[in-house]
Amino acid sequence: MTETTTISANDLLWVWLDPAGANTTRKIKASNLLKRSHSCEVVFGSPNAAAAVLDNTDDQPVACGNVSGGDATITAVACYADAGSPTVTPILTGGSSTSILTGALTCGTASWAAGTVNGSPIVKTFSANGATCSSTPCTIDVNLTSAGGTARYVVVRFTILW
Repeated sequence: MTETTTISANDLLWVWLDPAGANTTRKIKASNLLKRSHSCEVVFGSPNAAAAVLDNTDDQPVACGNVSGGDATITAVACYADAGSPTVTPILTGGSSTSILTGALTCGTASWAAGTVNGSPIVKTFSANGATCSSTPCTIDVNLTSAGGTARYVVVRFTILW
């Protein structure tokens, strides 16, 4: 049996030679070969039982800076709170309230809750010096929309493909 595989520029091809004779071929774009999911966690407050409860103004601007050398895509967002039901609104720095999620995310109480990602939000990369963002946004702002009055500790986790 003859198998025809079309190869484009920047594709990699490998052949699996099976001793049993079930040889196969696979191809992948070279640009996707090294992409991996990474996480960035933004933490509010303290897990200390004596710590003050969070306030609605306890935002975390310019977090999760992308220094990978290439654009990064946010693929998931989840939130954890030690108590209550605080809500967070993560945005691409300088973007709208729905630039990452379709709406505010209510954190899980002592568990993780997932948000609904709005499309494929892109975080641009800083230049080689790590301080110059020539094409914004290169960071994420995490806004504590409503602290809820009882949470002392919130973690927002971004899954990012770069």
